Amino acid sequence: MSRTATDLAPDLVYGLLVAQLLVVLPHMLHLPLWIVALELGCCGWQWRIVRQQADYPSSLFKVLLVLSCVLAVYLSGGTLMGLEAATALLVSALILKTLEMRSQRDALVVIFLGFFTLVTGYLFEDGLLAALYTLLPVALLLALLAAIQSPQGTSIRAHVKQSARALGQATPFMLLLFILVPRLEPLWHLPEPSQKGITGLSDRLQPEQITELAQLAEVAFRVNFDQGTPLQEQLYWRMITFGVFDGQQWLPTLEAQQDQSPNWQAQGPRLDYQIVMQPSLRPWVPVLDVPEQSHLGEARIQGDFHFEQNRPISRPILYRVQSRPQVLLEPKFLSPEVQQRALQLPVQGNPLARSWGEALHGEFTDPTQRAQAILQRFHTDPFHYSLKTPAMGADPIDAFLFEHRIGFCAHYAQAMTFVLRAAGVPARIVAGYQGGRFNAEGQYWLVRQFDAHAWVEYWIEGLGWVRADPTFEVAPERIQWGFEQALTQVQRFLPDAPEHMRALGRSNWANQLGLVWDDVNHAWQRWVLNYQTEQQQRFLSASWQWLVRHIEALLGVMALFLVLAGAAWCYQQRRRRMLHPLQSVWRDYERQLIAYGITRKPAEGVRHFAQRAAQELPAQAKAIFEFSNLYELLCYGGVSVNPEHIKRLRQWIRQLKPT
Repeated sequence: MSRTATDLAPDLVYGLLVAQLLVVLPHMLHLPLWIVALELGCCGWQWRIVRQQADYPSSLFKVLLVLSCVLAVYLSGGTLMGLEAATALLVSALILKTLEMRSQRDALVVIFLGFFTLVTGYLFEDGLLAALYTLLPVALLLALLAAIQSPQGTSIRAHVKQSARALGQATPFMLLLFILVPRLEPLWHLPEPSQKGITGLSDRLQPEQITELAQLAEVAFRVNFDQGTPLQEQLYWRMITFGVFDGQQWLPTLEAQQDQSPNWQAQGPRLDYQIVMQPSLRPWVPVLDVPEQSHLGEARIQGDFHFEQNRPISRPILYRVQSRPQVLLEPKFLSPEVQQRALQLPVQGNPLARSWGEALHGEFTDPTQRAQAILQRFHTDPFHYSLKTPAMGADPIDAFLFEHRIGFCAHYAQAMTFVLRAAGVPARIVAGYQGGRFNAEGQYWLVRQFDAHAWVEYWIEGLGWVRADPTFEVAPERIQWGFEQALTQVQRFLPDAPEHMRALGRSNWANQLGLVWDDVNHAWQRWVLNYQTEQQQRFLSASWQWLVRHIEALLGVMALFLVLAGAAWCYQQRRRRMLHPLQSVWRDYERQLIAYGITRKPAEGVRHFAQRAAQELPAQAKAIFEFSNLYELLCYGGVSVNPEHIKRLRQWIRQLKPT
C-alpha cells in the first residue's frame, strides 16, 4: 500500500473529521490553546490527503508529534498527572489518530476514542446544555459506525437518519433504566479539575474578599421550601464562623473545627426545605439556624452551629434540611474557655476602638445595651455602605470607625465584633449568605455570590448567641429587599455598583428569560444530576403509593388500550388481505431500499429504479435485478401469480438486508 492509499471513502473521512471536531470542541474551553492549532493542522493535513495533495506522515514524524504533545501538556500544566493533563493527552491522541486513518480499523479506533473523549467532558461541565450538545456528536459517531459496517455506496445522510431514529427508540429504555436501576455510591472520587471556575467564601475573612465576592453573579445555591417561605430579612444562611483576629484578618473559631453537637433549645416553627448547592471546593453547606435534621449523610453540625461535609464540595449536591430559625443557641451556659476565645483581641492595634468599647463597658452594665449603643451609632452617624472602600492602614477598624466611615458588610461586622469584645461581651463574626431572589417561575429562592454577607453574634446569658446585623442600620434595604432587588428598587442603595449588576434585577424580557432558563437548570440538577439513592427511594416509594391508589383506573386504561390495539391489528390484516400479493411485495421492496436512503422517483419505472439502486448498492445488485426481472414478468408478462412466485420475491428482498 502506498503512503497515499486508503480503504476509506472520502465522505466517510470527512464525516470522521466533523465528528472529531464536534467531540473536541467542548474541551477547548478548558484545554491549552495549542490544542486548537493541533486540531486545525491535523484536520487540514487529512483533508489534503483525501484530495491527494499530501502524503501520510512518516513514522518518525508521528513519533516526534507524540513527544511534542506530551511535552506541551507538561509545559502547560507543570505535570503529567491530574484530570487536565490526562484529558489533554486523550484529546491529543484522538487528534493525532486523524493522520493515520487508512483502514476500517483506524476509523473504528477514532470512533471509539471519540465516544470516550466525549464522556470525559462531563468532568468539566455537566449542565443541561452540555447534555443536549452531546446528542449531536453521539448521533454522528453512531452513523459513522453504521456506515463502516454497511456496503459501499450508502450515503452518510441515510445513516445519520438511522442513528437519530435509533437514539429516539432507545430513549424510553434509557429513561426506564435511569429511574429503576439502583444508585450506588462511587467506589472512588476523582479529583476536581483545578481549572473549573469555583467561587465562594474563603476559610479566612478579610473585608475586601467579601467586597469582591459581592460583584459576582454566579449561582451559589437554590432553595425550595416545602410550605410557605420566611421573609427576605429572615433568610440568614450560615456557612462559617470567624472568631480569631490577628489585627488584619479573621480565622475560624476553634468550635468551627470541632465535630460536636452544641447545646441549643428548640423554639418557633420548623422549616422544611431542599437546597441544591453548586460546587465551592469547601466543605461547608448553607443552612438556616439550626439544622435539626438533614438528609445529607456525610454532613454534620459543628461546635459553632455551621453544617459541614467530610470532603470539599466538588459537584452540585442536593440535600434536605429541617431548621428552627428562632432557636436559642447555647442559652444557659458558655464554657470559660469559649468565652475567653470570644473575647480575644490582639495585644496592640486599633486604640480608639478599644477605648470606645471600654467606655461602653463602664457606661452600661447590661451587655445588650452595649450592643444596642453600637448599632445606634451606625444608624445615626454618617456611615456609608459601599463597594469601593479606601485603604484602612495598620489600624483598619479605627480608620473605618473614626475616619472613612465607608465600608461593606464585613467592615461593619468586624468593627462591631471588635468593639463588643473590648466592651467585655463575647462576640464573633458569622459569614454566609443573606436573602436571595425569589424565582416565581419555579417557586424557589435563587441565591447568588453577591448575596454573600457577614453579620455578628454576641452571647447573653439566658438568650445565648444573639444575631446582630450592623448592615441593617446603615442600609436596611439590603436586608429587607435583598441585594439584587435593592439595586433596582432603591436608588440610593450602593450608588457605586456597576451597571451590569443593576441590570440583573430589572424586569425586562432578558431577565425574565434568564429566570425561566435558571428554572430549567434547577430542575435538571434536582431530578437528573442529584437523582441518587435517597431521591430514587423517595421517588419509587411515592410512585408505588400512587400506583396502589389508582390501580383500578390503570387496569381500565390498559384494557381499553389492548382492545384498541387489537382492533387496529385486525384492520391492518384485513387491509393487507385486500391488497394484491404483488402490491404487498412491492411495498416491502421499496421500504427496504428506503432504509438505504434510496427512494423511488415519481413516474420511475421498475427497471430504471433497479438500475439506479444497483449502482448505489453494488453488493446487492444481483438481488435487485433478480427481483425486478421476476416482478416485471409477473406484472406484464401474462404469467399467473402463485405462492411460489411470492416466496421467491420475498427471498430476494431478504437478501437486500445488510449482512
